[in-house]
Amino acid sequence: MEIPTLAEYRSWASMKSRCFSKTNRRYRDYGGRGITVCDRWKNSFEAFYLDMGPRPPGVSLDRIDVNGNYEPGNCRWATMIEQNNNRTNTIWVMFNGVNTPLARVSTPNGIVRNRFCSRVRRGQSVESALLSEINMKAVRRRRVVPDYLLRKFETAGSPWTEWLPEIEKMAHALETTRPVA
Repeated sequence: MEIPTLAEYRSWASMKSRCFSKTNRRYRDYGGRGITVCDRWKNSFEAFYLDMGPRPPGVSLDRIDVNGNYEPGNCRWATMIEQNNNRTNTIWVMFNGVNTPLARVSTPNGIVRNRFCSRVRRGQSVESALLSEINMKAVRRRRVVPDYLLRKFETAGSPWTEWLPEIEKMAHALETTRPVA
């Protein structure tokens, strides 16, 4: 067995503080919601370390089920990205046939995330919200994609990633073929 480091001990102590110390600033989100620590871990750092193992670099303690307790079957060492996708306020959407956090759809595409997320929360489909954002980006660059082209791709039934380059190409062609007012 490896020798525990201060990092594992801090994770264990912080976990207990969030769940049991009413003076902890995060108590409301943990102990205040009924999240607790199993007896095995509550009373023994050694047991916690045996179950969790050494903490790899760049990760911290995470509960797999955000509403579950800190216990061996519900905890893992996770990256910040994994943890941000595993929150009580994470919005999950079906995108290209995969259940995906909404933020993961918008971020890599340079989309204005808050506006995009707001559209989806109001009931717009993920694909439609992406098209709206793509069109807004085009407008800001004076590349206006006509509605008839957007409707064509909305009804095509293929994943948006397949037709995004084509929309951008058409927007660029429109920009170069007509004078900008």
